[in-house]
Formats: sequence, C-alpha cells, structure tokens
Amino acid sequence: MTIQAEARLNGLHISDKKVRLVVDLVRGLPIEQAYAQLSAMNKAARKPVMKLIKSAEANAVHNSKADASTLVIHTIQVNKGSMQYRSMPRARGTAAPIRRHSCHVWVTLQGTAPDAQPASSEAVVEAKAE
Repeated sequence: MTIQAEARLNGLHISDKKVRLVVDLVRGLPIEQAYAQLSAMNKAARKPVMKLIKSAEANAVHNSKADASTLVIHTIQVNKGSMQYRSMPRARGTAAPIRRHSCHVWVTLQGTAPDAQPASSEAVVEAKAE
C-alpha cells in the first residue's frame, strides 16, 4: 500500500532561487541518499531543507505508519514568498531599495506501509460462521 506524507515550510528567509538550487539535487531520491547529499553541500538552504525532510519523514512514520526505509521524495517544490522592502541611504539624500526575498517549500514523501498480518484461516472461518 502506497502512503504519502507531506510537510511545509512557510516564510523561509532565503531567496527562492537559492533554495531551488538545493532542492533540485534531492528531488526523486530516497531520503537516506538525500540526507547524504544535503550534508555534503555548502549552502545556507541545506539545513532548513534537511529539517523539512526529517519532519515529513516523522509525519510518515508516526501518522501513516510508513516504513522509513522505503520513503522517497516524491515531490518537492519552492514557491515565492513575501518580500520585505528596506532602503539603503545613498548620495545626495536619496535612498536605494533593498528587497529581501522569502520562499515557501513543500515536500511530499512516498513510501509503502509494512504489510499487515494476514488473517489466519481459522479467524476467517469463525468470522463467517458468526
């Protein structure tokens, strides 16, 4: 049985372009390989993305009783968030705009649940008899 679990990170104060560079490398990987890939990176966005994947893994294992060894990053997407507008003083009393970008990251993991114990033939016969 296929199980999906998701996690969301809203309002991450890193530009969506910078986060997309990290996310594109782990899309479609099993989570163990994704952790290895992320831990070898030297990007600021790797820690929040790794934490998000761990949260989605915990959701899958705890809520859906999925097997952690079968989880794969099914979809992971980065959308633009709100912008903070600041200004920097410039020459002759003018100001230059500064735009601080943020983003939203969504991840969906897909895996299989451990097989349920098949009912014994005696239990099936008793259930039919009642």
